[in-house]
Amino acid sequence: MLRAERDGAIIMTRDLDFGAYLVVAGRTRPSVVQVRAKRTSAGRYARLVLQALEQTSYELERGALVTVDFERIRVRLLSYPSYEQ
Repeated sequence: MLRAERDGAIIMTRDLDFGAYLVVAGRTRPSVVQVRAKRTSAGRYARLVLQALEQTSYELERGALVTVDFERIRVRLLSYPSYEQ
């Protein structure tokens, strides 16, 4: 996590612990994309992730926790209230 913060990287994970840690610790970096999609094809998974990255790039650059599934994309700015797209 420290390396991602230092390098300005975004962590992409299916593990919900990354996001929980950021929120509980009050951190604003690094941004995390949590993918909560059920089992699916690699192509469908890739389209879902790319769509989420495109739609939330502004927020991810500023520090955000983005949770993605096939029904919605939820964004929680790490220094502001959350909202849904």
